[in-house]
Amino acid sequence: TYSWEEMICMDPESNWGSGSTGLWAQIFVLSKFPELLDTFFVVVHKKKLIFLHWYHHITVLLVCWHGCVTKAPAGVFFACMNYGVHSVMYFYFFLMTIKVFRLPRWYAAVITG
Repeated sequence: TYSWEEMICMDPESNWGSGSTGLWAQIFVLSKFPELLDTFFVVVHKKKLIFLHWYHHITVLLVCWHGCVTKAPAGVFFACMNYGVHSVMYFYFFLMTIKVFRLPRWYAAVITG
């Protein structure tokens, strides 16, 4: 295992950027483009596109691009954080789509921004 300093400062190719972890990191980066489809659906359904939504998608694309170009060592932490947030959010959208139950309005606002 690596120390905290090694994970943050080490060259990502030698640490996590190659092999199966590197493949999944690359898939994560490429997944940012299809995620733009949810922005497309918001616009097509003429729903309000909030600032946080488009700001998030633009900045995540830029951070992923920057991480790939500069081989940023902390990229894996960013990927895990982003994946965690999207997992909760899209699971919430799934539950609301199949109408299993309703969450309090304040809770929905916390999840969706």
